Amino acid sequence: MYKMMIVDDEPNIRSGLMKLIEWEVYGIEIVGEAEDGIKAYMGIKSLRPDIVLLDISMPNMNGIELMELCERLEYKPRFIILSGYNDFEYVRKALQSGAVNYMLKPVDQDELVQTVMSTVRLLDEASSSSRQFQEIMQSLRNDVLVRVLNNRIDSLELREKCHFTKLSFRCNHMRIGLLQARTKDLSASGSASQKWLDFSDIEICEKICNERCECYAAIDNTDTLTLIFKDNSDQFDTSDFERLLEKCRQAVAEHLNTGIFTSLSENIDSLSELPKSYKTCRQDFERQQIMESFFKEDSLAKLEQTSPSDIDYTVFLQALENCDTEQIRSFIHMYLADILATAGIDHIENSKYYLIEFILYTLQKMESSLLIGGDIGHEKRAVFEIIRQSDSITVLEEKLIEYFILLANQLKESTGSHYSSMTQSVLNYVVNNYSDSNLSLKTLAGQMDVNAAYLGRQFAMETNEYFSDYLNRIRISHALRLLSTTTQKTAVIAESVGFSNISYFFTIFKKVTGGRPGDYRKTTSKGENHE
Repeated sequence: MYKMMIVDDEPNIRSGLMKLIEWEVYGIEIVGEAEDGIKAYMGIKSLRPDIVLLDISMPNMNGIELMELCERLEYKPRFIILSGYNDFEYVRKALQSGAVNYMLKPVDQDELVQTVMSTVRLLDEASSSSRQFQEIMQSLRNDVLVRVLNNRIDSLELREKCHFTKLSFRCNHMRIGLLQARTKDLSASGSASQKWLDFSDIEICEKICNERCECYAAIDNTDTLTLIFKDNSDQFDTSDFERLLEKCRQAVAEHLNTGIFTSLSENIDSLSELPKSYKTCRQDFERQQIMESFFKEDSLAKLEQTSPSDIDYTVFLQALENCDTEQIRSFIHMYLADILATAGIDHIENSKYYLIEFILYTLQKMESSLLIGGDIGHEKRAVFEIIRQSDSITVLEEKLIEYFILLANQLKESTGSHYSSMTQSVLNYVVNNYSDSNLSLKTLAGQMDVNAAYLGRQFAMETNEYFSDYLNRIRISHALRLLSTTTQKTAVIAESVGFSNISYFFTIFKKVTGGRPGDYRKTTSKGENHE
């Protein structure tokens, strides 16, 4: 419903205009009236009407002067001028100043309806255009925030995009809060692949949080809503952010009609720490989801009051990396024995809880160090299925030892070369993620928690090849395969192998192969010329 204000120095005319039409029927709400230009200006500033029926001849400040003054306002209404027969010069100036229409007094009812409805259509079109622009800007902001959280945007582009989208990460501290629909609720709906969140959830959460502190919200491709809280005052503590996150959880849960997981990071002092904290929160989500799939809510609450044994997991990680089967066997046996001593021989549920904590830690650490190429999610699903199906500690121990020895052998095969584990990790990651156009040495270094310059030097020393050259070589090799086995257009192929710029693709293609994509395709038997 649009808001309208009536401005005329004659009370009878104001009253008559209000009663002449049932304004609500036409989607109009009368929000105020004024008898002169000065009072009208104050009303426009406070009430923010969409339409103003404006008498052109008034004391103190006439209609033209009021319209000119309103040009300074951020929010400008649409003016419909009411004039007498001798006010044509005023009307001409009013139309030049932006009035959308004018009417002669006394006002005819049908003409008034037609004039107002024409103005409403103008507002509808402007609103649609404004919404479209807002949606574009919101999508762009969302993309920038998601890339920041995943460490996939360089500083130069970030500076430019932040300026354009009015984002700023300058503050004393930041926190990350995450919200995600509960897995069991999604499964119950039969729509686990459905996208639940949309930009309205971003608006809801930002409105809640901005009452206390500045906050940015974004939705990533896993349908997780991330809040970046900015603390400019150093006056917020963990409980303040927990309350804000809880308010957002309640609002989103009500909007989606589903349960919501939440996770809150520790304080972050710089932009560079955001990706790591984001990843930690996501791992917390994963733990919550897995625990919920294993245990009932009341059992889980009791189990979470206990703590897993204080064991140095790095010993086990080293045993996996070295494929030391005896150490793997010994560690699992000792760990299970320690669990039994804590939980009791008959408490298989307690034992499974401790084991899940241990396995999550182990596999998440392996994932963070990129020791395993490809999707480690498969590895997690396999080991948790072992735990789910085992009904005794003895069976569980045998199956876990077998599983981790197999995993260690796979790890040995992937890293069994003359390269260091760090360099081999880079090689594996590029092979599995070459199609990511944002892949760079910097993003890899961020995921591996090492300095980008150091990683680049080590990679070049061991492979006798710069990282960028290796990445381009892998991408071009896949492009050659597609050129010879498919009829896809070159631009499509370039994008599918990680090149977002077609001109750059042609440059690198010629550098690596010495020729052009079209020439190469002509020499192959299966390809056709689709340049």
